[in-house]
Amino acid sequence: MRKEAEQWWMQALKELIFLGKKVNIPDEYYNTLRRLSPDFVITRYPTAAHAIPYELYDEKIAEERLKLSKEVVEWVREELKK
Repeated sequence: MRKEAEQWWMQALKELIFLGKKVNIPDEYYNTLRRLSPDFVITRYPTAAHAIPYELYDEKIAEERLKLSKEVVEWVREELKK
């Protein structure tokens, strides 16, 4: 199971980075995509966390992830206006 979970992590990182590259996201957002990758995997594959997902987050972590996500979404919205 560990190898399978590692593959999920790598796939998620590749997917977010791939999507970022496809839309020419600025370099400053790649660290954000890397930070969000584990959350991306956990939401798609809850058993990949080897824990109950709600136990992995507290208010501070949730607020940080929300802030990061909003930054990326705002960039996308601005790009869609062009």
